[in-house]
Amino acid sequence: LSGFSYPSVAKQSQQLYYQERKESSSLVSLQLNNAIASSPFPVLLSNFTYESPDYSPANDLIVFSSNESGFDELWSAKTDGSERKQLTNLKKNIHYPKWSNDGRKVAFLAPLSDETADGIYIYSLDTERVTLLKSPFLQHNRPNWSFDDSAIISAIYGDKHTDIYSININDASIKRLTFDGGRYGVMITADTLLYTKLKRGL
Repeated sequence: LSGFSYPSVAKQSQQLYYQERKESSSLVSLQLNNAIASSPFPVLLSNFTYESPDYSPANDLIVFSSNESGFDELWSAKTDGSERKQLTNLKKNIHYPKWSNDGRKVAFLAPLSDETADGIYIYSLDTERVTLLKSPFLQHNRPNWSFDDSAIISAIYGDKHTDIYSININDASIKRLTFDGGRYGVMITADTLLYTKLKRGL
């Protein structure tokens, strides 16, 4: 039985009751600047999953993770869902893709070879290759980009603290950016970080 879940048997009648789950994953768009409120428009809809979409105004493309190939690989598409393209074939489940500001690279999380930690990987649109960021840490949160795309911004989960660090792409130098439990950050100017904390607060 497809979608069979949460079975329960009635003792007197010996009837089996269960929930039939039909979960669908879709990628949708929603117009925010219409004078009249609009409904979400499905961009991609199928039996496969579509997660963590990110739009790049620099090249008018979205990236997302999808399990269409059997693993949650990195995909790209036009904003109307056309010209879908599988970008990676790592045979790993990737998460949280994020465009660089110039639209030439995508950072994302994926398990390391021993599966006990995750690494930050970078896909290059120019070379169509994936490289692993040389990070001294083993646990990262959703990666983001510095304002000039020279570093990755990510929360680091440690034994003593969790805070946001920047990791330089070229020399792997690190810099701690928050000291109050920073969990996810976005560089809104060259010297301004907007971030959330483990406890409530922005």
